Amino acid sequence: MGGLSLVLIFHSAIIISGKFITIGAEKIVDLTWTFDNDTINWSGTSSFHYTKKIEGNDLGYWYAMNEFQTGEHCGTHLDAPYHFNKEGWKTNEISVEHLVANGMLVDFSNEVEKFGADYIVNATLLEQKLDALQPIPNNTVLLIKFGWSKYWPNRNKYAGLNQLHFPGLDKSSSTIIVNKKQFVGVGVDTISVDVGTSREFWSHRVLNGHNIYVLENVKLMENLPDKGFRLIVAPMKLGEGTGAPVRIFALLDESSKSNDK
Repeated sequence: MGGLSLVLIFHSAIIISGKFITIGAEKIVDLTWTFDNDTINWSGTSSFHYTKKIEGNDLGYWYAMNEFQTGEHCGTHLDAPYHFNKEGWKTNEISVEHLVANGMLVDFSNEVEKFGADYIVNATLLEQKLDALQPIPNNTVLLIKFGWSKYWPNRNKYAGLNQLHFPGLDKSSSTIIVNKKQFVGVGVDTISVDVGTSREFWSHRVLNGHNIYVLENVKLMENLPDKGFRLIVAPMKLGEGTGAPVRIFALLDESSKSNDK
């Protein structure tokens, strides 16, 4: 296959750039929200707009075609490192090897329930949760669950209208992730990896600053295991992209099933 970067799924295996990787998935979970005209976008950016252009049998046979317009940072999407790092990878520059990765999940939904929408992940608690999941394999995407998916697509509850209110990370908790060295991506079930009250976006700056991509508006409705699963992260390959709409799959096998909650 030469220098081509192809991703093919065959029941229990994936071929990446000519390398054969066994997956053995017993269950595949879609972690992506459907894109439609109710899709939530980041304030100040273009929303998703879907237009039906042609639909019917006027040509003597069934023919349908639609158009859509969207900003990069809308719905379930990827933030490329270039988003907050001038020297970071753009969307099309992220290696395929970083997009087919090990998955790990830490759950802060109880803390959010206790402390409210403006909860900031405590760095010490995050480190304790990560240490409990050791060893952390290389090439891992960390999913952080706040229990926020239950509010989608109600923009007022999910993001806030006049003021943004949702849980997230800050500089110190993001630095913990960077210092672990094994993480290539971080995903959250909120509209931003930074807490809604943030004005300096330190989490983006810290993570993107180390070429760690961010996944936002991840659909975390099902109970995933805390480790032992794989992720396929498939963003639209936008040249010069600061981000892109993304489809995310979690592949669960027998070992991850045994860790399920």
